[in-house]
Amino acid sequence: MSILQQCYFMVMAYKKQVLKDVSGNTIEFIATSEETGGCFTKIKITLQPQHPQYSQYIQLQQTETLEILSGESTYILNGNVSSARVGETIIVSKGQLHNHFNASATAPLVMIQTIAPSLDFEPFIKTFWGLRQAGERRKLNFWQKMVWLKYLEGPVLFGDMPERLQRFIAQMFAPLAWLMGYRTFYSKYL
Repeated sequence: MSILQQCYFMVMAYKKQVLKDVSGNTIEFIATSEETGGCFTKIKITLQPQHPQYSQYIQLQQTETLEILSGESTYILNGNVSSARVGETIIVSKGQLHNHFNASATAPLVMIQTIAPSLDFEPFIKTFWGLRQAGERRKLNFWQKMVWLKYLEGPVLFGDMPERLQRFIAQMFAPLAWLMGYRTFYSKYL
């Protein structure tokens, strides 16, 4: 087992682990990378009404599937805004610009999200959720994005900047962000 694999082993999620933020949004791990041999990770997400919309993003090496269990998901896929209701599935192929959120003023959104392959999705989502939960939104900024873009095994591009420019800037600024204390993952959230 390589040092990198050992690090991932130490931070993997476990089945039925639930992460909850201050707004009552939750993530529950249904199937972990360890259980599926890295083929996929499956989580159940509950987003409270009027959950904030984040920047659109692109997963370069992973496919994302969203199955709506209750409520309605508003989503943007390649610039087109649409919605999915109970029983519907949204499939986002790798390389597609997208975002999904709960725009309802009254009803929670519950969905199953599957990411395939897992790569480093589990420590990433735990870190992202942890930063949100701890109110450290200030860390979800340009510097953090550059670290994630350069160092994630399953890199994420952000829709607010052209891909080539992001890659070029990440090569330059991610090492500086690292020196400033930004990390791919933060142990206190893992």
